[in-house]
Amino acid sequence: MNNKQKVNLSNKEEFISIIGENTKKNYSFYKYMYGVLVPDKSSPLSCVSVTNNSLSIDLWTGCALQCAYCHVQGIAEDINWSTKRMRTKPIRRNEFTIKNIVDELVKHPFFEKDKTIISIGTSSTEPFAQGEVLQSTIDIMNYFIECDFKNPFWIVTKAGVPSSAVEELKTIASKVKKLIISICYAGNKREIEPSRINRFRNIEKFTKEDNISFNWYLRPFNIEWFDSKEHFVESMFKEISEKYEDYIDSIIPGGLRWTEGIEYGICEARNLKLPKLIKENNIKTMESDMWRQFDQMKAKYFPNTQMYRHSSCGISFALNKGNICLAQLFNKHSCEASFCTDKQRSKCRSMIQKISDKQNLENLNSKLSNIGFEVKINSINIETGGITTTPELKELSPAVRTAFKHLIASEVS
Repeated sequence: MNNKQKVNLSNKEEFISIIGENTKKNYSFYKYMYGVLVPDKSSPLSCVSVTNNSLSIDLWTGCALQCAYCHVQGIAEDINWSTKRMRTKPIRRNEFTIKNIVDELVKHPFFEKDKTIISIGTSSTEPFAQGEVLQSTIDIMNYFIECDFKNPFWIVTKAGVPSSAVEELKTIASKVKKLIISICYAGNKREIEPSRINRFRNIEKFTKEDNISFNWYLRPFNIEWFDSKEHFVESMFKEISEKYEDYIDSIIPGGLRWTEGIEYGICEARNLKLPKLIKENNIKTMESDMWRQFDQMKAKYFPNTQMYRHSSCGISFALNKGNICLAQLFNKHSCEASFCTDKQRSKCRSMIQKISDKQNLENLNSKLSNIGFEVKINSINIETGGITTTPELKELSPAVRTAFKHLIASEVS
């Protein structure tokens, strides 16, 4: 299979219809993982997906944490149809080994040696779940290292760092570009997030010299999910600051995302009320007054910490490079609203200048063609943000659109 065929496979999305038992609403579910590289169970790359910031390896389906808003609930292959909910116990997605999957992944045109960010479990489960899941997370990272790859790793966790993994993670981080750990905590109540574990556990066992960057994923935040609305945000910032400020490199708030699967998980699987959301696929809702409050709390309790509106900004900051998803081009307003150093903004501006240069534009189009993209960049608008292409990016699948951004950003960073 050539590169163009591989890209075209990632440009396919299949859906199935599900009728909700509570509302009788017709829901549209993805048949396979969102952003999957190959929508075919006979391929090892059916275990790999394109996320907003990375290529995610997803050996497992099912999660004990059972968060009400989990986007996995909109993926048909991840639902236990006897209960019509996501599985509570992780099981292997298929029979492929870590070696099978990684060996195929590194031959894919979306992968770049030592550059592409690799995440684990981002599209499926808690990567630090004790037992086989945790061990597989460690094994995946070690196999990349054995193959002489130094790609950065990104782990999003709601379980905190297990004590048993601290030393192994330090060793892994010493052999790659960076290990980035995003700690997901927004103080949601038990019926929304049943797990009460300390998300920040053991981060005090790491130092800046360990080549590990921690950021606080303050998401998904929705004010309707809190009983005490007036003082909760400040008490949360105060508590986290007092205990963990010295270990957190950046803070990344975010609202609740809407997808049909998330609505299904909240309203049908749990019979809860859906908060007021903008019902556009994968769009997060956050009120402007909440952003203002977060800004105030950041200034008060984390004066020396970066705070961003996109996870790609926190990851880029950790990697000491311009934005990996070109947020300053595709999300200019929220980019400018982030707390960001002049040094970091300079890196991002430099990237956009490089892209817009006529010779660089020609080189980028040549690169895209060589790796199988049937997309041509026509122009860049530095002032207002945005890019015009043929065909238009909106005509492509989310996986291909995101990979397009990653590849361009890596070329000019």
